[in-house]
Amino acid sequence: MGRFLIKGISKATGRTQVQIYDALDKEHAIMMAASEGLVVEANTIESLPDEPATVNQIEYAKKLGIKAATTISKKELSDMITKAEDEDWPRPAQTKKAKRLGIKLPKNITGDELDDLIFDRENEMKDEKERRREENEDRKYKVQTIEKTGKKYKGFVFISCLMMFGGIILAAQGKNPGGILLIFFGLFFLILAKLGAWWSHG
Repeated sequence: MGRFLIKGISKATGRTQVQIYDALDKEHAIMMAASEGLVVEANTIESLPDEPATVNQIEYAKKLGIKAATTISKKELSDMITKAEDEDWPRPAQTKKAKRLGIKLPKNITGDELDDLIFDRENEMKDEKERRREENEDRKYKVQTIEKTGKKYKGFVFISCLMMFGGIILAAQGKNPGGILLIFFGLFFLILAKLGAWWSHG
């Protein structure tokens, strides 16, 4: 596309008119002028430089996430804006959030598609956080259970040792035949306590 200044004579008024057309080439510009009733001579056509993009265009393009050179033309930037609006390009805020969540942006992804990826990633992070919380709760419960069970079996071992110690004293005095029996029961309970602790804690 280009801009062309054309001088022609109006068929309706017979006066010379000057018009500017955005056309594919000079021939296309002549056809456009002819459709408006101008008689054009080839040597009266002048190519014009493209109009620079306006400040409002540039600001709006930035909001759409379009990175454009400062020397871009009004027409080029307008085409890019139209394409961005039609194709739903990701917005800068979307892109920033996606990077913060560790999402790798596929090429040519649309804004709606990126919204879906962000939504899925946030749900995954919530699920992972809940799973870790449940694991911590389970681990805490197991530790507490082991501590309580361990104290119980330590108590049995202590009582068994007292029984055996008392039985040894009685047996050494030789006055009470129940000393041997007390030693036996103490040893029996000690074995039970050891087996119970092994069974509970592995």
